[in-house]
Amino acid sequence: MTMTRTTLLLIISVFSLHSQVIFKHPLSPRNANYRIFVTLNTDKKILEGSEEIRWINLDKNPAEEVRFHLYMNAFRSVKSSFMSGVSKSSASSSFFSLEQPGGIEISRFEAEDLGDLTDRIEFIHLDDGNEDDSTVIRISLPRPVRRGEELTMRVRFTCRLPQIVARTGFAHNFFMIAQWFPKMGVYEDGEWSCHQFFSNSEFYADFGVYEVELTLPTEYVAASTGILLEENLDDSLKTMKWRAEDVHDFVITAWPGYREKFWDIDHTRVRLLYAPAHENQIARYFEAIDGVMRRLNQLLLPYPYPNLTLVDPPFYAFKASGMEYPCFISCGSIWKLPGNIRLFPEEVTIHEYIHQYFYGILASNEAEEPWLDEGFTTYTTAKIMASMYGDAGSFAELFGIPIPRISRHRVRYMKKPDLNIVLAPSWEYSRRESGLYSYDKSALILKTLERYLGRNTMDRVLKTYVNRYKFRHPKTTDFISTVNEISGKELDWFFDQALGDTSTIDYSVERISFTESPVEKSADLLQPELTSEVIIRREGSFTFPVEIICHFSSGDTVKELWDGQDSVLVLRYIRPDRIVSAEIDPNSVLWLDLNWTNNSLTTRENQTPFLRHWLKSLRLFQQALTSTFPF
Repeated sequence: MTMTRTTLLLIISVFSLHSQVIFKHPLSPRNANYRIFVTLNTDKKILEGSEEIRWINLDKNPAEEVRFHLYMNAFRSVKSSFMSGVSKSSASSSFFSLEQPGGIEISRFEAEDLGDLTDRIEFIHLDDGNEDDSTVIRISLPRPVRRGEELTMRVRFTCRLPQIVARTGFAHNFFMIAQWFPKMGVYEDGEWSCHQFFSNSEFYADFGVYEVELTLPTEYVAASTGILLEENLDDSLKTMKWRAEDVHDFVITAWPGYREKFWDIDHTRVRLLYAPAHENQIARYFEAIDGVMRRLNQLLLPYPYPNLTLVDPPFYAFKASGMEYPCFISCGSIWKLPGNIRLFPEEVTIHEYIHQYFYGILASNEAEEPWLDEGFTTYTTAKIMASMYGDAGSFAELFGIPIPRISRHRVRYMKKPDLNIVLAPSWEYSRRESGLYSYDKSALILKTLERYLGRNTMDRVLKTYVNRYKFRHPKTTDFISTVNEISGKELDWFFDQALGDTSTIDYSVERISFTESPVEKSADLLQPELTSEVIIRREGSFTFPVEIICHFSSGDTVKELWDGQDSVLVLRYIRPDRIVSAEIDPNSVLWLDLNWTNNSLTTRENQTPFLRHWLKSLRLFQQALTSTFPF
């Protein structure tokens, strides 16, 4: 069915929004507030309109200029920094092909009490010096904006939408309108964080209130970040008015063919907009979103907003799938995809919803520290999927063999573990490096931390971190200080290596050997005495403490803890029974270890460690399947 006026009124009544206020008390500083009025020309694929921005300087330093993102200009030309990065990457895909250009133009920029500042607009390219990139502008101000002062700016602009690229634009009569308006950077510590738009970078902005009015043809079903407050019809057009509070972006989708489904999950009204051909996916969507929302409400923080929209685009607009925005996620499904493969819609739904926390509520700097969003979201995705679908088969089952979600990241990291560091800014990554380090290695770092600290402690770390820094733009140093505080350990040594270094680690049991010497037990009796020797080796300069278990022929077990500081450890045991096996890291704490198959060695007297070794080899086979079928 299509959207009706009755349904629209139902949305309003559900939220009891008889006034223009959503939250009685602000959740965020609200220092970047937008009122936007635009018309969508669905034939020309153009948005035309204006915006009013009320910005409050919260920094102690005066601002002598303002800077804005013009993200859509990344798609004006193949010479932009975004498209140049795509063209240089062997990992490029059709998701980033520029089939029809887009762009954004400002026709007027003025500021209250400062007059027309249009002539002061200057394109800047401070990250890479690319003169052909026009994704950031600077406007010098006649007078500085001091701490606590408010600056009101009014901008007239036109946005030409591209054919869908990087999950924004149009496909026939379908629209995913993202990063479409001139958007302020973040002023902090006396500097503007307003980076160019690169193919590996995403977004960073301050929180505020968004009031958006969109005029478009009446046959379109539309949804956005905000809550729909009003719809006015005028012949063949309608104007939809939305409001969102305590968010840092605003996205819109529109398509005449949408059908819809509503659920109430823990005080949140969830709306699914889906293509009619995907109606058989509704139950899978509900299982995924219900499971992740209820779990994160307990694990991290109750979702603070009253609304959430899920979008399942039609197949011809599939390139709009898999993206997060405040109170809005673009999912995606494939017709009749078997239930034992959970990439679509389960994983994409769960993953994009988790972004509501690390990208949305925390709002870390995705351009400068992408791991704080992508790494945490990837780690938490694996954690939630294991909770919902079981540790062994959280991602898929192929040929009867379960594939854990976390194994996908491990097998990719193992191939190229030392190309770059995790704490690199996003624009310094190649496409391949972005995936390896912002997603894969970052998730393995957090998984290792969980295994080292224990799940309960790690859960307390995450909950404390999210609750302490919600709506505050946390940095890596904030997370590390939280880990040290909650764990009661000083773990800078771990993060220095894991985040700021390309060092790798591979522990192995190199050799087990024996020597036998007679020992006089009495005047006429010589009894042989055994010396068992185990050689443990660490390849790579990353050091990490590990447990070692040695089994003896008598059935005794000896546990050792090695700090890993030296590259070689020799264990010697003088006793009447001989050592039959040795194993490093038996509890699989160190997920950054490049090769688990050499972590144990056994003699023929005892096959139990061999079986354990075989099981770890099976885990690698699972990873090989994941690599062979990289969904």
